[in-house]
Amino acid sequence: MKILILSDRRLDLKKLKSVTGESTYYFSLTSDKKVNDFNIKQLDNLASNLEIVPSANYVNYQADKLGDKLEKIRLEYSRKTHKKELLIDQFIIDKNISTYYFTELVERNVYKYQYYKLLAQFDAIKYFLDEKGDIDLIIYSIKDEKLEESIETLDISVENLKNKKLIYKKLGKKLSLMKQFIKGIMMGFLYISRLLFYFLVQKFYAHSNNFTDDNKIKIISYFPYIDSEEEKKGKFNNLYYLPLQEHLLKDEISHSWLLIYAKIKGNSYLDSSQIAKRIISDKYLFLEGLLSIKTILRIAVLWLSQSIKYLFLRRHFFGQKTESRPIEEIYAQQSLDNSYFGLSVLSGIAYYYQFINYAKTLDSTKLVIYLNEMQTWERAFNAAFLKYRPNIKRIGYQHSSVAKRIFHYYSERTQESTHFSEPLPDYFAVNGEIPKQELTKSYGDKIITLEALRQLQIKESKETGLVKNHPQIQKTLNLSQLLYIGSYDRYEAIKILDFVSEAIDINSRSYSGIIDEVIVKPHPSCDLTKEVRERDVENDTKMSISNENIDDILPYVGFVIVGSSTAAIDAVRNNCEIYVPIFSDHIILSPLSGYDDFFTYVSEPNELCRLIDDHYADSDLIREAKEREMKDQFIEEFWLLEKSLSNWKKVINHSLK
Repeated sequence: MKILILSDRRLDLKKLKSVTGESTYYFSLTSDKKVNDFNIKQLDNLASNLEIVPSANYVNYQADKLGDKLEKIRLEYSRKTHKKELLIDQFIIDKNISTYYFTELVERNVYKYQYYKLLAQFDAIKYFLDEKGDIDLIIYSIKDEKLEESIETLDISVENLKNKKLIYKKLGKKLSLMKQFIKGIMMGFLYISRLLFYFLVQKFYAHSNNFTDDNKIKIISYFPYIDSEEEKKGKFNNLYYLPLQEHLLKDEISHSWLLIYAKIKGNSYLDSSQIAKRIISDKYLFLEGLLSIKTILRIAVLWLSQSIKYLFLRRHFFGQKTESRPIEEIYAQQSLDNSYFGLSVLSGIAYYYQFINYAKTLDSTKLVIYLNEMQTWERAFNAAFLKYRPNIKRIGYQHSSVAKRIFHYYSERTQESTHFSEPLPDYFAVNGEIPKQELTKSYGDKIITLEALRQLQIKESKETGLVKNHPQIQKTLNLSQLLYIGSYDRYEAIKILDFVSEAIDINSRSYSGIIDEVIVKPHPSCDLTKEVRERDVENDTKMSISNENIDDILPYVGFVIVGSSTAAIDAVRNNCEIYVPIFSDHIILSPLSGYDDFFTYVSEPNELCRLIDDHYADSDLIREAKEREMKDQFIEEFWLLEKSLSNWKKVINHSLK
């Protein structure tokens, strides 16, 4: 008999008698080294033959297929009916938009929500079973009850080591739903209280700064994402739009800002209001300044009614099945429950009515430019303007990288549907030819190409990376250093840090010890100082935090390890050897996914060590020169870097006519 063991926790040896003497596969669903070492040791003693499945590779392979699946699921649930009417039409507000479009199921934001990983894990298990074709029994011990439930749908004998009785499962689900509903109501009232606080700050502190105007161009941006050094000098340099901002100022093209508060570098809303008041000389308005007591009350009442309505209609989305359900339905239910009993729908309603208040003031506006990330607030913005200011052109500027795993940027299936009415801008502006090719499949003639503003801010002297192309100055590179670029997500950042820490420990003991220093460059919103200090003490190899700009580090390091960070593209531009770690319990959202010539996936720390050693042993200048040409071509097609901003100027000039 052949047995597949699935686990993300320590296995109970007393319940593993059936494994004794049998051929066994161990498919780990955790990257916890201690758990895996314990389980492998115990299974090795019991099984006649134990094979360790490279589960991280299987899960990573399925992650690339998630985009179409997530798109299909949100389309499927938009078609659910009750009494011959679409269920989502029961949630329409302002006779304009269904709050279904404010849900996590529609948004699919891979940076905010990680439970879609269950889909990849389940599909990876199915793929492995199909590949082998002769597994007789699955034994599993899994923490996540949703994945656990879906495994029971497989057409194969299964044995759950937890052995939880059905009656307790049913009771647990009902209690969990009520707990989620009550918790959601409490969180909702805290959110409403925060809106009230914003209103009071604007009314009594910053009201004088919040005025409307007759400028024809409006720019929406998060605040305070600004140049800190220039801020000290009392100057407002927006880091999303700086080259465009400078052009508008130079040519005296009047414009104004709509600022959306974001907690950046620890600044509170009051801090941000004070900063804006001190440094912004242009006309500006905080979105939160558009709140009023009447608007806040309307938001609260609508949100409560929507949550209660969903509670009663919920069963028509999913039915009353007591047996195991497909993983797709489990995922959809979790997404909708989290949205209506959480903050997603509430925030969508709040943004919608704030943008209505804003739209009603724009009598002279011709063009609104906003940062496109396909978030809920953007759907609220577009829905409000489609109804109240349909003649104002809206451009969603894709300021970041377009990557195949950022699934929420793509909408191929739903754009073909006649009834799926996701509110979109008039145009999506992308940064180059590659993202244009990617998104044209979803949005057709809505795609336009504009210069990459954030990348144009990088100093020209740091941009070319010529130091790596001239053998006579090769000594300026420090090939004994490994640069780890941290992610925005704290869980991922620490997970990869542990991966790197284990790798350098192995490197110093078992390999050539080429790497003698690890430089850690954390994401600005995810400080890793404490974690790096702790791991530096544990290892012989030096590990330290760098406060330098990433563009000042990359030209001088040979090896980079990076996860879900757009800085991976900068590493390609600087001709670095790039390694992207993968895990069985976490999906890495690398912007390089799909462009496999420019990086290498690594699933084990010792694999990273081996690859670095092999790179030293297999140096080929001719091959490296060809790779450099490929990378240059890729960067040229990925980002449009014309400093003249000719495309931006055409759009601006056309809008002012």
